[in-house]
Amino acid sequence: MYETSILNKVEKYVGELLSDLISEGKLYHNLQHTLEVVEVSTEIALAENLIGEEIEIVKIAAWFHDIGYVTSWEEHEKESANYAHIFLGERAYPALKVEKIIGCIIATKLPQSPKNKMEEILCDSDLHHLGLPDMDEKGNLLRREIEINEKRKISDIEWLRNTMQLLTSHKYFTDYAKRKFNNQKEINLLNLKTKLELLEKIKN
Repeated sequence: MYETSILNKVEKYVGELLSDLISEGKLYHNLQHTLEVVEVSTEIALAENLIGEEIEIVKIAAWFHDIGYVTSWEEHEKESANYAHIFLGERAYPALKVEKIIGCIIATKLPQSPKNKMEEILCDSDLHHLGLPDMDEKGNLLRREIEINEKRKISDIEWLRNTMQLLTSHKYFTDYAKRKFNNQKEINLLNLKTKLELLEKIKN
């Protein structure tokens, strides 16, 4: 059965924690990003014909997938999994479902390593912005967040090179995500290449 009650509890818990505890420096990994990943993961799950119980697992994993940033930058996937394990365990949520949720969260660690359809859906949802027209806007938020966390400036050339490397190595796993995001991702990659070539020409 598709349990909306546990989803409501998860939404309330994660929403309050992200709103109250994440510092202003989290310009990208915040409640807004989480809400977007929950929405897209649901969209992909439905398009990929998941059943109710599987959708529940994916949505809970989406809610928890970045909550680890509250306490850790480097090990946020592991911390997110711990949050999910404790919260769901305290509410007697089935252990097998908890394991699947944790699997989804851990799979989002770069380079992504999904082992089943549910994990593929969360991975595609987490990086769906790579295939959006406003990828640069979201990227600028992430860039500033990294600068704040690492206490350093990232040059335009460094950022463009790193982003190009990410887009080049990244792939969508689900058929739906490939259809919806791949074309724009290729456009984004070409735009990045053009910008980088121009900057490198100016520098030299």
